[in-house]
Amino acid sequence: MGRQLSVLALLSCFALACSAGRNLWVGSLEVTGHEPFTELALVTDSGERYLLRVSEADREALQARLPARVQVRGRLEEGEWYGQKRSWIRVHSWKVVASSREP
Repeated sequence: MGRQLSVLALLSCFALACSAGRNLWVGSLEVTGHEPFTELALVTDSGERYLLRVSEADREALQARLPARVQVRGRLEEGEWYGQKRSWIRVHSWKVVASSREP
């Protein structure tokens, strides 16, 4: 019993460590910029805008669902986009909350 409890405690600590630095955002998904230099952006209900760092496959899947409201888990990063400081989310996972289009 004591050993099983130790394993559960260890797994819980591992899960917390793995999720450290990953936050949750919910908002409207938009495309920002001008072709061919566009990026996906998440606009939260409070008006904050974050550019999204996602794989090409995820980018295509998300763009196919525009307009959409999404839930994003990831890590907040600071960076630049065309010489301007921007906040980025390095996306670890995402989920469509509402969309008027199906892929």
